[in-house]
Amino acid sequence: MRWLTRKRSVLIGGFLLVHLIVLAFNNRFQIVRYMKDRSSALVEASKRFRGEARADVAKSAETTSPRNNAGRPDNNVSVQNSLRGDTDARRGTPEKGDHPSDNTFPTPSDHSVSLMETTTPGTSVSGGTSQQVSTPSSGNKTAGAIGSLSSPVETCFRSPYFLCDQDQPKTAPNRTFKIGYYGRPHWQRISVFNFSRCRFSNCVYQGDKVTPDTDVVLVYAVGLRDHFKPPKLLPHQMYAITDWEPPDRVSATFLNNASSVWNHVFNLTITYRVDSDIPVPYSRLKPNPKSNEERPNYYEIAKQKNRTALWFVTRCNVPSRRADYVKEMQKYIDVDIYGQCGKRCSGGEYCTEDFLQYKFYLSFENSFCTDYITEKLFRNFAPGRHIIPVVRGGGSYDKYFPKGLFINAAHFKTPKALALHLKELASDPMQYSKQLAFKDSYVLGEDTLLHEAGCEICTYFNTQVAQPKKYDMKKWLYDGHCKKASEISWPAE
Repeated sequence: MRWLTRKRSVLIGGFLLVHLIVLAFNNRFQIVRYMKDRSSALVEASKRFRGEARADVAKSAETTSPRNNAGRPDNNVSVQNSLRGDTDARRGTPEKGDHPSDNTFPTPSDHSVSLMETTTPGTSVSGGTSQQVSTPSSGNKTAGAIGSLSSPVETCFRSPYFLCDQDQPKTAPNRTFKIGYYGRPHWQRISVFNFSRCRFSNCVYQGDKVTPDTDVVLVYAVGLRDHFKPPKLLPHQMYAITDWEPPDRVSATFLNNASSVWNHVFNLTITYRVDSDIPVPYSRLKPNPKSNEERPNYYEIAKQKNRTALWFVTRCNVPSRRADYVKEMQKYIDVDIYGQCGKRCSGGEYCTEDFLQYKFYLSFENSFCTDYITEKLFRNFAPGRHIIPVVRGGGSYDKYFPKGLFINAAHFKTPKALALHLKELASDPMQYSKQLAFKDSYVLGEDTLLHEAGCEICTYFNTQVAQPKKYDMKKWLYDGHCKKASEISWPAE
């Protein structure tokens, strides 16, 4: 009897064990099936998301197709439109306020710096197609990753300040043009008139000698004085005024006296102004395409910078009131001043070694004059000059440069508003590195003023037919083209 009871217990225990094994197997099967179903759902959701994203990108590309508005250059570049975003409404008369359009950086695209939503700490930006940067060790903001650092610019921005169509073949027409120079500035090298390296090499520089076969006589406006008299020219000869200084630096009386002997002499204009017969800006920029491996880690560059703004200045009291403007900015951010109006710098004439520790360079012009944009902006695009320019002057910056290439003080109501914007951007290494990477997608192409002016002049005579005209220089050069210091102000804080 006892044996039967023990046998029954063993059978019941075995049955329960088998039942438990079956239950466990069923549960495991259900878990596996649940995981498979969940995985399939996630895959389908991901596919739908990518499809919607591609549709959004395509729709965005359609809405940002090139437009050719009156009064601005035709950039005819879909890539540039995608980089700039929808900015046409803001061009011309910028929206001014404490949160200006500069806060909206060009939308990332296949040709710009793209930001990933997730990060992998410790991953560098030295190569690959989805590179990431290390997550900051402190702070509440989670850093994104700079990925796909392919060339942000693949085509040339069409503007007088950019080099495009550089590979034009050289030609040597039979006709020779002879050029004389009356009062050539000391800083302009004679080598600028070495036409052998130009597209057209059929020009000859005669210096200050004017002969019967001279075609054009250049006259440097800043060098004119009241007692200078224009040489008598033959009917086929032309006078061309050259000028790369604002009108307040020109001493000749024709600026204030319409009856001056110089006032109705000039047939051509060769100046920094875009509307000149031969526009010769201080410099020009060109695209700077680089592979992923060649591009530096901009996030690391941003983290290593420990100062906010640098200003190198040689003239202190000028019509633009830039010293007063900077003094107001210094109430809210650190602005270190170098040069004759500040400290001596350790990195050469323009404090080049000091650039590395600063996030922004104040490219403030001494005068508010039409199209007056000087080396104060262009020097920031020298190779390896990793700093974002802040421009202030009379140039049409929004019209002739891509959005996001620099920060325009004209977009801010007051120096305080600009300073607070710089402070906010400086405190966000991810956003700063993004804008710096776009700025570095262009590089200094040529020092037009010192090296290419001769080529520009020779090209003009070979490609254009000069119209018989004489300029009212007082009206063209001065009247209404510059603001006086008394006309420059900003709301009191």
